[in-house]
Amino acid sequence: MEDLLNIIDTIYLQMASNIAIDKILKNAAKNCKNKLLKKSFINMSNVYEYTGYNIHMAIKEINEKINLPEIEMFCNGLVEQITLGENLMIFENLSNILTEKYLEKIKQNTKNKVLLITGGIAITLINISLIVFYPILNSFKSGFNNIFY
Repeated sequence: MEDLLNIIDTIYLQMASNIAIDKILKNAAKNCKNKLLKKSFINMSNVYEYTGYNIHMAIKEINEKINLPEIEMFCNGLVEQITLGENLMIFENLSNILTEKYLEKIKQNTKNKVLLITGGIAITLINISLIVFYPILNSFKSGFNNIFY
């Protein structure tokens, strides 16, 4: 999701700069870390160029390989952008949606890590208290046994 967000932001910025869509699609996946996503975007760009700028054939290529709702939203936005023209709100809204999802994912991962750290601290405190109080309790037990014998 982070790679797709970076790609969408790159496309949005380049479209705002009035760069041709075929050049945008070629350069969109340069910073992508996910190999499958990067390869799919490169193939989509090639199909778009070789089919005479047929965006429907190009997005079919990426939709077949990656079956995610975010990819489908991106492809629909790309089709709308190419067919309708200068409407950058589509990519801006998509970027905002993916940013919110990415932040939610980070929050969930943070909550999980905080729970693990809290559990680790609790176990450590229990171990420290056992190490400290065991000899004291042992001496009380032996002293208590000496009183009654």
